[in-house]
Amino acid sequence: RSLIDDDILTMGIVKAYIPPATSGASADQSDAAKLLQQIFSEEQQKENGLDASNGGQSTTADAAAKTVEFASLAPDQADAIAMEAQISHMALDGTTLANLEILANSHSNTVAGSLWSKINFTKSPHGSRLLRAWLLRPMFRKGDIDRRADEVEELVSGGPTAAMSEARAALAKVGDIERLLSRVHSMGGAGSGDNTTDSHPSTRAVLYEEASYTRRKVGDFAKLLGGLRAASSIPELFEGVTIESGVLAKLVRTQDAGGCFPSDLSEQLDWFFDNFDCKKAAAGQFEPARGMDDNYDTACDALDRIKRELEDYKHEMCSGPLPSSAKHSWKYINTKEASKDKYLIELPAS
Repeated sequence: RSLIDDDILTMGIVKAYIPPATSGASADQSDAAKLLQQIFSEEQQKENGLDASNGGQSTTADAAAKTVEFASLAPDQADAIAMEAQISHMALDGTTLANLEILANSHSNTVAGSLWSKINFTKSPHGSRLLRAWLLRPMFRKGDIDRRADEVEELVSGGPTAAMSEARAALAKVGDIERLLSRVHSMGGAGSGDNTTDSHPSTRAVLYEEASYTRRKVGDFAKLLGGLRAASSIPELFEGVTIESGVLAKLVRTQDAGGCFPSDLSEQLDWFFDNFDCKKAAAGQFEPARGMDDNYDTACDALDRIKRELEDYKHEMCSGPLPSSAKHSWKYINTKEASKDKYLIELPAS
């Protein structure tokens, strides 16, 4: 089995593809009118910072006016407008990108002087990739373009300007959270089924450099914790700041305040930092602490009980059939984790 079903699908980054209606398809004019009304309602919800998928519907007079105006058009025109209304982004080919010098200039084919070099002031690797994706797939609808321009203007010259300066410093410390999350997700055995972990390809891999591989995995996890800790400070920076844009407010507010940030993110991170030494783990020195996992605590209790039983057995034998000198020469060997025939008793021959 491949990693697709375990890593990509379980992270929820796959969306269903719904192809648009073709020019030869027969669409009823009333259905096209309903489609336009639905799209206009979603646009109104985006303006208010609401999620269009939450089932809310707009009943404004503007939506009704748009529907009436749309229904009065000819069927061909109505179908064409309905099809165009479903397009949210433009697709730029390689020739267009080269002629417009989006990513590289046409003189030396380098980044200098291109549009990318003029607007790329991102602080994180995943932010840079997102901005590049926006350039390669620009928005098509005027409403979306105006809304994003208003959000950028508010960040640059509005009330959140001071908080944004501090947030940029925090974003510079988060690292590449996007890829780190993907790595940690695949390390932990993706999926929720009982046999999913056993069927994961990583469980069948033979690692000849297991120590180095494990150190790298734990190092990535430590970097992820540090990045999430830096990102968790962003809602505090915008607390008390008046934000007019609904979409922007959702990005910088916690879920308790109607935003997207997990409300208990700091508490969950504190639990990891209290039970996990990131500096030692990055150097390959890591050992779980009691209280992190019930199974680990049970195993530790079992080991302590076995060691006490061994000491009791030693005391019983030395005080009984064995001479008193055996108490000082009694020794358990092969006590390391990787040893075979563990806890053998070593005694002198005489």
